[in-house]
Amino acid sequence: MTEFSAKQIAEIVGGELFGNGSVTVTGVSTDSRRVTENDVFVALRGERFDGNDFLADIDGRVGMAIAQRHEKVSYPLIVVKDSLEALTALAEYYAKKVMKTHVNLSVTGSVGKTTTKEMISSVLATTYKTAYTKGNLNNHIGVPLTLLSVEEDDGALVCEMGMSHKGEIAHLAGLLDSDVAVITNIGHSHIENLGSREGIRDAKLEILQGLKKGGTLIINGDEPLLDNVALDGRIIRVGLGEHCDLWADNIEMGESHVEYTLHANGKTYPITLSCTGRHNVINSLFAIATGLTVGIELSEIQKGLLNYKSVGMRQNIYFKNGVRVIADCYNAGIESMTASIRMLSELSCQGRRIAVLSDMLELGEVSEGAHLGVGSTVAETGIDLLFTVGEASRLISEKAGEMGVESRHFATKEELAKELKGTLKEGDTVLFKASRSMKLEEVIKLADLEN
Repeated sequence: MTEFSAKQIAEIVGGELFGNGSVTVTGVSTDSRRVTENDVFVALRGERFDGNDFLADIDGRVGMAIAQRHEKVSYPLIVVKDSLEALTALAEYYAKKVMKTHVNLSVTGSVGKTTTKEMISSVLATTYKTAYTKGNLNNHIGVPLTLLSVEEDDGALVCEMGMSHKGEIAHLAGLLDSDVAVITNIGHSHIENLGSREGIRDAKLEILQGLKKGGTLIINGDEPLLDNVALDGRIIRVGLGEHCDLWADNIEMGESHVEYTLHANGKTYPITLSCTGRHNVINSLFAIATGLTVGIELSEIQKGLLNYKSVGMRQNIYFKNGVRVIADCYNAGIESMTASIRMLSELSCQGRRIAVLSDMLELGEVSEGAHLGVGSTVAETGIDLLFTVGEASRLISEKAGEMGVESRHFATKEELAKELKGTLKEGDTVLFKASRSMKLEEVIKLADLEN
């Protein structure tokens, strides 16, 4: 963040300043445990904490603070009615009045947006010093923090935007004037809140409210719900069909990479990815389309894609005790669950292909059908063995079992891990996939399969 004085910040957020207005900071933090003398601490209120309770604790460690109540401290304190609104106002001011990036890009979608964001960032980094959303900071707090993390010499920003309700993307997109917007897909995540896939589509399209006039929208051309999108600008469709502007075929998957043929601008090009899975081909097409849109040569785009590495618990592939582990425990919806299972089935494997699955959440009325559908996918793709844990995932096990898959459902993670540990053999490949709150990584740890 560019240097700001306490007086400047108070004016931007409309707060009352107590203390020395000439004190300056170059960073922002919402975590009282990690503040430094170069930070402005924003005291947010949450369900389980109130940052205002820590104003005295950070005295001597922080540059200044924005809070919702006055307290006698030695550092400059800016008192506002709502700390989150103040953080948002500061971020919007910074993004629209201070930031000097050449390329601003916003990304949303039901699944794949984090991987796509990481791939796009790797591509842009071949040409620009690139700032991007770290981890899952893609909500009403994370996006402002991402914007404020941009440094003076950053040339590009890739900002991921998530949502669970109508209006949330509109709010986030409005904070940033984007040159390019990306919608990875329209899935079923949060259908419980939005009522239908059409409702999810409309919520994702709110990202256009932050797109500059004449900007570029890159969308999944294989999604019929996006067929009739209208825009005062350029629309690029990517996918696996010839009807798309950029499309891929001749997909060949290796153990840790994918090769395919890219069709773009009437020409074909060989592309290699540093990760596996057919779904990652689609993700990479968004990155390629972005790179071409901002003028990056395809040879540099290919270098950027090879530099991509999976983050956190998203499709982390490694070997432990002679077993290939695919740890994909960060999130799960119908589309991502299906994609992971199909990837498992397509990998070359010396031993058995084993799926360890748990519940998909926030699916509302479609939950039962979704879990039964996953069970069918397990059977149709020829998975050798299925382990499940969780109330809803019992349906996955029952359906797959009916269709001939050896399936076992467990009441607890401990029971599952014990059985898995005694079942796995050298050469097996095992996939772990579930919604984040199911914490399936605990099974990985209990089964002694941590990387």
